[in-house]
Amino acid sequence: MATTYAFKSVVGAFTDPDVGTYTFAGQEGVKHITISNATDRTAHDTAADGTVMVSYVSGASGSFEVECQQNSSLHSFLINWANTKFTESENGGAALFAAAAIKVIDLLSGATHILTGVSPLKIPDKPYGPAGASVTWRLMAADVVNQ
Repeated sequence: MATTYAFKSVVGAFTDPDVGTYTFAGQEGVKHITISNATDRTAHDTAADGTVMVSYVSGASGSFEVECQQNSSLHSFLINWANTKFTESENGGAALFAAAAIKVIDLLSGATHILTGVSPLKIPDKPYGPAGASVTWRLMAADVVNQ
């Protein structure tokens, strides 16, 4: 049996207490989204005699990467969000630096990703040239849940 995928069926929301909520779908200037898990959840230590000790490693950090058009509403929202977070933090108000959350749902497959403790890595490089281009945002997440 074949399965279907359509980027237009990928929807999500970005929420932060300082700047509000931005909802997105796979057609609003977004080229691709990648959700990555950064924490290796197991470690194996091999002794000289070949005995392997397996360790479970706790944690579920990761990242959210989105490539979007440089003039998209998502890029404008993220610029405002990052500048708000950087300005607050530089002025001693870093308590909400990682207060953002992202939820992404593939409506066709039901796959869901929930990222919390989201903070901006940096404002992306901005291309200027004879034609419009894309920017890539990389956001860090303290916790990534894959369902």
